[in-house]
Amino acid sequence: MSMDAPRDSRDPRLLRVSHEDRDRVVDILRVAAGDGRLEPDELAERVEKALQARTFAELEPLTEDLPVDPIAPPVVARGGVGSAGGAGAVVADSGESASWQVHGLPLRREGAWSVPRVIDLSVHGGTAHLDYTLARLPEGGASTIRVSVYGGSVRLFLPPGIAVDATGVEGYGGSVRDHSLRRVDPSVPVTHVITVTGSLHGGSVRIMAAERAHGVRRQRMRDRRAERRRLWYGGE
Repeated sequence: MSMDAPRDSRDPRLLRVSHEDRDRVVDILRVAAGDGRLEPDELAERVEKALQARTFAELEPLTEDLPVDPIAPPVVARGGVGSAGGAGAVVADSGESASWQVHGLPLRREGAWSVPRVIDLSVHGGTAHLDYTLARLPEGGASTIRVSVYGGSVRLFLPPGIAVDATGVEGYGGSVRDHSLRRVDPSVPVTHVITVTGSLHGGSVRIMAAERAHGVRRQRMRDRRAERRRLWYGGE
């Protein structure tokens, strides 16, 4: 008689990947190509494999010869974790400061969450989504995020009146994009500034207006579907 293996003994590399996992690998590959590490034909071949990957075992070989951390599957936790994230997220808050570590699945802060004055955010092969729309900000009009990103991404969603200074972030094969600047209303005074410092290694930091968050996500889903149709049916 055979018995199924316990869930805790599963090989995490055989876990199914999400759209976000595929997008993360594609971002790494495109950055590598921009740095001259991949030829155009290599980039096209690897992007196609990334978009068709079903498990982490299929994604891992696509970046193993690049100077980034390996694509890590999420840590399958036995119990639940705090409201800040899912499996693979380790959260330690102490009021004025917080230390968040992300490995695999997304970490999210949204709704009426209390913003620590200083956040140490380590992202290894995962994503961190911080939505400040309804957040409770610390007094003094300023807070800091110190990032260490390896093949992952950080997304900040800002309501009017909150600005980000990310000039202190050092990139080593990563990128910082502040899309919120396109929608700044000069009539709304800035009451809080988030200073982002730290380093990126094949990762990204994206800053955008909160009201555009849902629209951006819908557009990304449409883009994914179009890309799959092109790959599956040979369209241009």
